[in-house]
Amino acid sequence: MGTYYEQRNYVLCPECKEEHFSDEVEFLDCYEGDRGQDVMKFVCPVTKKETESNVYRGRCYGSTILA
Repeated sequence: MGTYYEQRNYVLCPECKEEHFSDEVEFLDCYEGDRGQDVMKFVCPVTKKETESNVYRGRCYGSTILA
């Protein structure tokens, strides 16, 4: 038995102020911002509105593995 950690990218909705994993929102578009950062357009699962956010890297979460 052990703990498995995975890094996942996330976005921050400016409307509801919640973090959402980028693979769990409805993806609309992605482009490079003026400082080279990745910006993702998506539909917020809370507000149901189109919005955009920088893509933040490396949010860790763990799962217990039963062996």
